[in-house]
Amino acid sequence: MFRPFALVHALVVAVAGTSAAAEEIPLKEIWAFKMPNTKDILELDVDREPLVHALLAQIRDTWNQEKGMVVPGEGRDALENVYRIRVNREKRSQVSPDEPLSLVFFTNATGHAVEIQQVERKGNHFTIRYRFVPRMQADSPQYIALIPIGPVGVGKYSVEIDPLPLEKKYRDLGLSEPGERQINNVCDSFTFIALENER
Repeated sequence: MFRPFALVHALVVAVAGTSAAAEEIPLKEIWAFKMPNTKDILELDVDREPLVHALLAQIRDTWNQEKGMVVPGEGRDALENVYRIRVNREKRSQVSPDEPLSLVFFTNATGHAVEIQQVERKGNHFTIRYRFVPRMQADSPQYIALIPIGPVGVGKYSVEIDPLPLEKKYRDLGLSEPGERQINNVCDSFTFIALENER
């Protein structure tokens, strides 16, 4: 049976979702490893079991596993949850719409520094914009960041991982843009669904 009210309601919801104002998540709220303008994730290991370096090693050794993650909690709670999933291989719990969440941005070794430039939410869509920064050093570190997004509400959400061009000062030196190999060593875009727990 045709229900015009339901159709109108669906259209209103769809339009509201696409026209939502963009909301930026400040870099200073992000816990990250060796990224400027963020909080040092190693501080989450102080006086507790150190997790960051073991987690980075596990990500490197199991790179072809899932490359997009959202976890419950913020700060140390989020770090422990990433560790349980990636290192201890515990089953992931359902994403709750009512608890704080963190997006997990991570890399394998790329030969470049990797820096998050901007994180933005627009409706049910998150965009993480990052940039490669050429390094003169011979080492090639990995990177990880925990991005707090708070409770998101019931719905399906998309997370876009968006590489930005090299800064002009590097292009002026004749350095070329990172290629597919480098980009493939950064986590992927993904989607997740937040649902109420069944009672």
